[in-house]
Amino acid sequence: MGGFSILSLLCLLTFLCPFIHSLAEPLESFSFRSSEYSNISYVKDSGICETVDGVGQYSGYINVGADNHLWFWFFESRNDPSTDPFVLWLNGGPGCSSMIGLFTESGPCTVNSDGTTTTLNPYSWNNYSNILYLDQPFGAGFSMGPTLANSSAAATYAWTAFQVLFTSDEFSQYKDRQFVLATESYGARFGPVFINYFNSQNELIDNGDLDGVKVVVSSLMISDGKHDPLINFQSLITFAQDAPGYGPLDNSSVISKITNAFDDTCSGLLLDCYSTDPTESSSADKCNKAITTCTTDVMDPAVGDRDPDYLLAIKGSSEAIPSTHYATFIRRDEVQQAIGAKLLTDDPSFDQCDDPTHAAFSNQEKLGGRFYRSSRSLQMLDSVFSSG
Repeated sequence: MGGFSILSLLCLLTFLCPFIHSLAEPLESFSFRSSEYSNISYVKDSGICETVDGVGQYSGYINVGADNHLWFWFFESRNDPSTDPFVLWLNGGPGCSSMIGLFTESGPCTVNSDGTTTTLNPYSWNNYSNILYLDQPFGAGFSMGPTLANSSAAATYAWTAFQVLFTSDEFSQYKDRQFVLATESYGARFGPVFINYFNSQNELIDNGDLDGVKVVVSSLMISDGKHDPLINFQSLITFAQDAPGYGPLDNSSVISKITNAFDDTCSGLLLDCYSTDPTESSSADKCNKAITTCTTDVMDPAVGDRDPDYLLAIKGSSEAIPSTHYATFIRRDEVQQAIGAKLLTDDPSFDQCDDPTHAAFSNQEKLGGRFYRSSRSLQMLDSVFSSG
């Protein structure tokens, strides 16, 4: 595959600039195409969010089966869309919408506090890349389909989505570009599983055993990844002791308290979780107890009164980021009409984080010891590294 790299990102700040786009302005007519051959239903150049002249965008659904539809929003590069890399952005959860990343982290705009206007982001990732935000698994955001229970099942639908995209007139130009899979949080599991599945499918294509388009991922970016709880909770203590660039985040009393809690109870409960047979009914209960205890006894005291998503701000303060103004914006009828959310249904439902998906993953993958087990979680990353 050539030159594979993994970048672990600690944080990403999205900045604002004083260029306002308001939906109070008349909406332009939009282009729509739904084809049984392309299996894409979309709106082109809606004028929503990306307001830089000449920068193209598509938003709509990738139809990956009967009644199975993955919502996407794609933005061309502001620099050179004909040569710049292709980026796939996935939020975590599992079951959380990638619109979170679009509007609060890396996308072309942010939503203002009025919930009706946007502000151009001059630091958007599409300054130098063509970026696709994909809501997956089904249930996340506007995506519609069966509730999935593990990352392997989600990978098969992601593969199908790219078979549709890379054989379409609209997106085939990107199939041979540098492909970066960027993700965060639970995406630390999605990313390696997806890439390993893509690689196995590519090998079948190379061997003549599968007819399809290869999907070659060259780089994986993981921000604040949930690789392994034992490592995550231990690193939280290390971070609280000396946050790079900021120094200690907690006093010695708190550090001592959370260190003792980790050593005395948290780590032992997590190891018990790892050792369980995921097929046993008690497995999920043991793992749930471990995560709940570690969160209460280690994470919560370490965070204190800070906002867990933005440690520089006090919880509940106006400084806290990311804001949820985008959720108000994207649920507006005129916005949904403009971006194509209504192409397949008159009453689309936007779910920022889908509870049934989270519960299904918890029962089969997340809390069952199967994926929380260190050897399993990190083996997937090791396999990605070894793929070359």
